[in-house]
Amino acid sequence: MAWVVRNVADAGWSATDVRAWLHLRGGSTQVRRPSGLLAVLLSGAETTLDTPAKRTYAADRWHAAQEAARLHRIESVRRDREQRDGDWRPPVSTAVQRLVADAFAAVTPQHGIGEDLPEVAGPQDLTAEELQVMRNAARGSFMSGDTGLVMCALEAFGRPTAEALYGPDLVERAIKLADGSSLMVLGRQ
Repeated sequence: MAWVVRNVADAGWSATDVRAWLHLRGGSTQVRRPSGLLAVLLSGAETTLDTPAKRTYAADRWHAAQEAARLHRIESVRRDREQRDGDWRPPVSTAVQRLVADAFAAVTPQHGIGEDLPEVAGPQDLTAEELQVMRNAARGSFMSGDTGLVMCALEAFGRPTAEALYGPDLVERAIKLADGSSLMVLGRQ
């Protein structure tokens, strides 16, 4: 490989300069030997980008193209998520419609609107079953990227009560996720 890169190496090119040149030059659809491909792609590079200013310009264009591609991937993931989550249509089959209706009825709260809920002073007033239901709901929403339940408990009751409700591990993970980047995508390919 040394003979392939000798001209650009002698001209003082960095790996970034080579990657920028390859970006500007374009690729090949047919490859028999990697060394031969690189030799063809690098031919004339040191004479075309013969000054540091030209190489810097090429590197800036390469970095800009990579950033644009990254932002495009992020936007594509966001668009795909919106299409999956926001365009739900009810099933056409009546048998499947019944199954969906039964599933929705199973998760509908048992308390009616306006009905008085029992007052709970804290996690100590909850039964083990109620506490487990709350933890399962919070973990499920966390796994889809929603930290709302845990963060609401943190803001309303403080960290000790939130940890008593949801467990210290889930509270810690929710805090880290809430402090993360807005460009993170969880649970999606």
